[in-house]
Amino acid sequence: MRTIVSLRPATLFLLLAPLACADDVSELVDSTTSDESSSGTVSGVTLTSTTASTTDTTTADTSAGPTTATTSDETTTTTSPESSSSSEDESSSSGTTGEPPPLDTIPSVIRELVEAENGGTDIDGFPLEYEPLAGSLRVIPQVETQIDAAFLDPLTADDAATAPFWGANNDFNAYIGDGWEEQGSPYFTGSGVAGWMFTNFEYASNDRANVGAAPTGNGLQLVTWLAERGVPEFQFDVTDSAQWTAERVDAYILWHKRAVGAAVYRVEYDETEGWSIDTSATNTRFDGTSDTLFRIVGGIDVATAQDDDGNDLPANVVPGTSSNCSGGVTPWGTFISAEENVNFAYGELESCWSSANAFVSGPCNPGADIVWSTNPSGSADYTRGTATNTRPDFYAYLAEIDPEAAPGEAYDPVTGNGHLKIGSFGRAHWENATFHVGDDWNLVPDQPIVFYSGDDRRGGRIYKWVSQDNYTDGMTKAEIRNLLAEGYTYVAHFADLDNSDDAESGALGGLTVGGELPLAASPGNGQWILLSVTNDLDIAPNAGGGGGSMTTVGDALQDVNWNGMGGFPDDETVLLGLYSATNKIGVRELNRPEDLEWRPQDGSLWIAFTNHDRANALRDDGTLSIDDPDTVENERDAFVRSDDFGAIFVLNEEDTANPGSSTNFTFHAAWRGSPGATTYEAANPDNIAVDTEGGIWFGTDGNFGPEKQDAIYFLEVAADPADSRAWRIATMPSDAENTGPAFASDERTLFFSVQHPAEDLVGAPASDFAPFGELGPRSGRVSMTLVER
Repeated sequence: MRTIVSLRPATLFLLLAPLACADDVSELVDSTTSDESSSGTVSGVTLTSTTASTTDTTTADTSAGPTTATTSDETTTTTSPESSSSSEDESSSSGTTGEPPPLDTIPSVIRELVEAENGGTDIDGFPLEYEPLAGSLRVIPQVETQIDAAFLDPLTADDAATAPFWGANNDFNAYIGDGWEEQGSPYFTGSGVAGWMFTNFEYASNDRANVGAAPTGNGLQLVTWLAERGVPEFQFDVTDSAQWTAERVDAYILWHKRAVGAAVYRVEYDETEGWSIDTSATNTRFDGTSDTLFRIVGGIDVATAQDDDGNDLPANVVPGTSSNCSGGVTPWGTFISAEENVNFAYGELESCWSSANAFVSGPCNPGADIVWSTNPSGSADYTRGTATNTRPDFYAYLAEIDPEAAPGEAYDPVTGNGHLKIGSFGRAHWENATFHVGDDWNLVPDQPIVFYSGDDRRGGRIYKWVSQDNYTDGMTKAEIRNLLAEGYTYVAHFADLDNSDDAESGALGGLTVGGELPLAASPGNGQWILLSVTNDLDIAPNAGGGGGSMTTVGDALQDVNWNGMGGFPDDETVLLGLYSATNKIGVRELNRPEDLEWRPQDGSLWIAFTNHDRANALRDDGTLSIDDPDTVENERDAFVRSDDFGAIFVLNEEDTANPGSSTNFTFHAAWRGSPGATTYEAANPDNIAVDTEGGIWFGTDGNFGPEKQDAIYFLEVAADPADSRAWRIATMPSDAENTGPAFASDERTLFFSVQHPAEDLVGAPASDFAPFGELGPRSGRVSMTLVER
């Protein structure tokens, strides 16, 4: 049952009228419950909670980098949810306590709006209604937006093509406020109006340039921009397909690599102008060329790589980053960029599987050990030309970017500076990374570093990494980062989860347990399995159907015929092919796990399952699903899933206080997507954000199309996921995806990306979002603030 909340008259007035200044709010909202079955929560948070406040810092010099800020003596940090803000004088206080009301934040305002609607008050414009065929960004009336940067905008005062510029299809965003170091954690601390941001650039949309074929969409915008800036290779009619020679395609590929990657840049808020990028600061671009270097640390040895000119790089130093999807912020203040669909860029290292998850003949054939081929495909985005850094095993990692280091500075384990890729975790279609932190948002002393990530593919799994050694108080930056070189990779086996659709039982593959959605009161069970050839403790999940009923994970992995696949001779082979290794031992497939977010308020892991509407790689018993040529029907048709709309699940570790030692977990559904375009319907959750009170916010990926809209939602969680509601806050232009929701430290701004607007060049409606002349809209990063800060 959903709780009905009564609002005090003063608060209700503020919700029905344009939002007033914070000092006009005299009292907080009370919540009431009708019976014990009513939770009185929104996103699992008590409705009577107060909001955090931040006093903005005054900085002396912040242009040189994210960690050079100096703060004044008057700096105050974001308070805990139980704290109230302090006043500079008693004239702004309310009531008789002598304390002012807490500053309005986006989460607090949205919670009040939800409470009012639940109490029977109809609030104009909230939640935002669905509007098909919309070419513009739309938001609720309580907030306003601005586009702070779009594809090809300069990041510095230098507008030359060779200077840092905003990349293509921006995705993940992160904000860290000036002065965060004083509090020890980059999450929700420091200034809310001045700081440093990080943004990923995933790919360029539409047709690439080929010999005899001009690019379209983003590619045409890019080469037009280059031609306008006098780049010699593009001083011709770039729209004329006949003029695209092999040499010019090579030049295009190089600039395509420069359009992806990530950026670290300084932002500031002005009461009159709003948010802007400080182009006088040392803003930095990281890209797919050898101008950006990483060291692969732990687990995987890639021997010798080459730079773009063919020169050898130091051992395990590799060039560039690509396919940068979502990411994360580490508790020590660096950024994680997740390399996802690198198969489009360099070819697929795990070439054992079709796009429909069917096993195909190749390196995983039974009868011998698996040997991964690092030869490029020859037809991928970056392998069509003559560039040398095209080996696929350089990519598909979690890349850690050090905001204090130049792009070409690979990680140095002595100084702790530079950029690295976490080889000890392995390769996959990584979506993001989220770290275990305590309720103070800091690493927990005397425990290992723990982080989680999902393999974003149909049938992909969720993984946990645990450092071999513990983090301890007082560790230096180098000591903390060196922990990433040695650790253990675990895969989540959702043992109770139904594998395939079954009409008789009501089972929905990847969604139900015994034909029913798992609830918090009756969750499903799962276990963490160490992915190692030395694992002689865990029994392979498919041991009952794949051979010996007591075969261990280590023995199954090494067996050259187990489950109809070749053997994994060592852990490096396992880490290079995590999807294949988990298929071999029969780990339950999942419905495209995208964003994962740790919720420190209760130690839970929130998971966005986007969808899965294809056949499984495995049968219900975890054995390989292969068509039998002697049967009339396609055997794989019996093991399929029809989850078109996705869901949000919650994973609870058996030991929430020490997840590094937890070997079991429970899981339940918090919300399930649905079709249609009514007020509370949403589908295909992707990126998630957790606010300071544990509220859940998510963007969607899959409603895009000429007549559809992706959006940002605030999730109201009920005990039964069928009763949970997604409150629409903003809708993207049709055919654009919402990605990268991230709060400023004071939560009075929500940043997000509008990705690939009008990517369907034929059917999408005309869009006015960040237009590039007559060449259509561009992806851009948006700031959404309260109408009155």
